[in-house]
Amino acid sequence: MDEELHVGIDLGTTYSSVAFIDEEGNPVIETNMEGEGETPSVVFFDPSGGTVVGSEAKARLISYPEDTISGVKRKIGSSFKYTIGGKVYTPVEVSTIILEKLIGDFRKTKGMPVNKAVVTVPAYFGDKEREQTRDAALKAGIRDVELINEPTAAAIAYGYGNRAGGHKRIMVYDLGGGTFDVTILDLEGDCFTAVATDGLRALGGNDWDERLRRLLMDKIAEASATPISILEDDIYLQSEMTIKAEKIKIRLSSEELAHDTITLDNGMKIGFEVSRQEFEEHTSDLLEESFEKVEEVLRHARCSTYDLDAILLVGGSSRMPMVAAGMRKRFPDVRLDIFDPLYAVAKGAAVYAGRDKTGVKMRNVLSKTFGIKVSDGTGGYRISNVIFRNHTLPYSASALFNPEEDGQMSIVVEIYESSAVDGEKHTDIEDATYVDRFDMMLPEASSLDTRIVVEFTANVEGILTAVAKCGKKQGHQTVTAEVEQKEGEE
Repeated sequence: MDEELHVGIDLGTTYSSVAFIDEEGNPVIETNMEGEGETPSVVFFDPSGGTVVGSEAKARLISYPEDTISGVKRKIGSSFKYTIGGKVYTPVEVSTIILEKLIGDFRKTKGMPVNKAVVTVPAYFGDKEREQTRDAALKAGIRDVELINEPTAAAIAYGYGNRAGGHKRIMVYDLGGGTFDVTILDLEGDCFTAVATDGLRALGGNDWDERLRRLLMDKIAEASATPISILEDDIYLQSEMTIKAEKIKIRLSSEELAHDTITLDNGMKIGFEVSRQEFEEHTSDLLEESFEKVEEVLRHARCSTYDLDAILLVGGSSRMPMVAAGMRKRFPDVRLDIFDPLYAVAKGAAVYAGRDKTGVKMRNVLSKTFGIKVSDGTGGYRISNVIFRNHTLPYSASALFNPEEDGQMSIVVEIYESSAVDGEKHTDIEDATYVDRFDMMLPEASSLDTRIVVEFTANVEGILTAVAKCGKKQGHQTVTAEVEQKEGEE
């Protein structure tokens, strides 16, 4: 066996997993020290100063909700901070603790460290989210970190085991615990080409759990004649019902009716039941939201479901019967393939990590549109888009601008990213995310007619360089752009 294994890590919102390439070149999920293929992405902070990660931490969520953190992935890239026991923790620090558990267990079970790894991220992640994910992995002790988009990783795992059959166009519908991604790819043998991608930051199995929790709380309030506001103020009851909601959701995937009980603080024992039909009716709008994103990506790819050979359902939440049923009703002409929903992402990351052994090669396509902040002519500002997403890298584009007033001495070039599609010249500033900025002096006697050229260039590695030129004056900035990986010939 090689001295160092090729490792892929699916750092999920609710569960995380680790895969590696075995001696035969196959991706394999490695279990943690508890013998589980999935590690709950939950951290319990012990009052003594220690931390517990995984199933044990999740079990303590009921008794110690104020000392336990879950769903941190949704906070990555933000300035949000957790305060526990008088100490402040950032999403990067919490993610680092989870990653330390994953690679620590791998080291113990396989007898070797994880110095290099490919870590997966949602396709919609922007520059800040990606950089913070990378930082967490580095802080956890992984010296060489690469990122790959989750739907692309799932497609690689699928294609790696299904290389025969000629050209195919597939869609990956990735509904995880806290995030949703959809990507269309062309597959031919070992070569994959990403055509279009998009996603939703706040859509995943957690949202189905929360809807179910609210439904169950309403049933408990009615049965106990207790105002719902009083029940919702009980954080311990909330935590217990969150755990129960997830378990009941899973049971409803194989049963039409689920029963359970709970004991309130006053000793009253309440029994309740919920049907699959009730659950699906209360969450149908969430599924519809995902289908609307599917149709949007189809429009961006300029294709229809008739052009798809298959839709791959991946991510643990895609196992809910309503997903496949809804897909068949909405897109009746497409073959559905529920492909290794729990582990496809981690396995695909491992296949890419071992590309010198598996033969995988990848190109990139930009997943975000980049532009600069300009006046909208009414006293406000908007984003003038320069370089657009879903273009194959390397990619360069430029645009002309003018000073805002005669005699202006300098300009500030502020770079923003958004999900604008090719042809959308402007984006409302509230629909864009700030990335970086740089200053540039203007020539003397500049006027409203002075021409300023701003050029964005994204190289094959996704490094975006912005250059502003005006006469002999020039300013520039380099940032790490968001890219969607393509597998294929370089």
